[in-house]
Amino acid sequence: MTVKLRTVFLTVFGAIDELFTQTSSPPPPDASSLPEWALKNKTWKDSSRCAMLTLRYDPGWEYISGVDVNGVWAEQCAGLHREEFLGRALAGEHRFPTTDLRALANLADQAHFWFQHALQTVREFGSFKASRIPRQPAIYRRMSRQWGRSDRGPGVLLRMRRETTFDPVNPAWWYHQMTMVEISAEEYEAVRAVNPEACEPSMIPLVGSQSAAELLDPELEEKESLAALRSTPAGCATLDRLADKMFSDFACVFEELEARRLARHVAGPCSAHVTRHVSEKRHGAKGPTSSC
Repeated sequence: MTVKLRTVFLTVFGAIDELFTQTSSPPPPDASSLPEWALKNKTWKDSSRCAMLTLRYDPGWEYISGVDVNGVWAEQCAGLHREEFLGRALAGEHRFPTTDLRALANLADQAHFWFQHALQTVREFGSFKASRIPRQPAIYRRMSRQWGRSDRGPGVLLRMRRETTFDPVNPAWWYHQMTMVEISAEEYEAVRAVNPEACEPSMIPLVGSQSAAELLDPELEEKESLAALRSTPAGCATLDRLADKMFSDFACVFEELEARRLARHVAGPCSAHVTRHVSEKRHGAKGPTSSC
């Protein structure tokens, strides 16, 4: 990362952590099976082209406390046996499933989607309600085949859908379900022709709309590695554009945190830092100014 991007990531996720961390201690991660109702589509069990990944989060947002995925896909696409895939997910030890740049951009966009809706539910109801998070429309992305291994393979194109559900017995426990279906370059281009915003949406502000051929470039993994990007002025500029986008997207988080601190009449350890960011945002600044 550039200094600027690292600063924004630490500021954004530090603010999110302070806003949403529960006061009660959450239970430790639990590898127990997910309930039957959470496993909606068992017909995908033996599919290598289609994946259904379900993650269960505890009420404190601290842990992934349950996970399930169809094993054939885990072996064919991720390059991991199902048990190893589940173990890494519970321990938070998975590698990036795509290039460094795309993984960071996707993480930032997904966090923005989740937390803008989570913040809305907290404001309306006083606590987070997973049932109020809308289902996300289908998006089309590149993933690295065998991404769980150090010798990962070429890129593959996927149609992805995400949905948040909650346990009807205990609504404090919530589930994130993601389906992924491998598609052809022709299908990707057909979607891109009519709905380009659905194709690698996290990357459009950074590099523009890209063709299937560009996404399947065997050298893309290296071109979009953090090391390669940091080695050129153009690469540093791309990383800084991501920092600017994050700073703008998460302005609501900074403002909410500042408002809560003022309401409590307590200045947190980074209050001045966050307040400065909020003030700069309101006056049109783009956050920290730093390069590689």
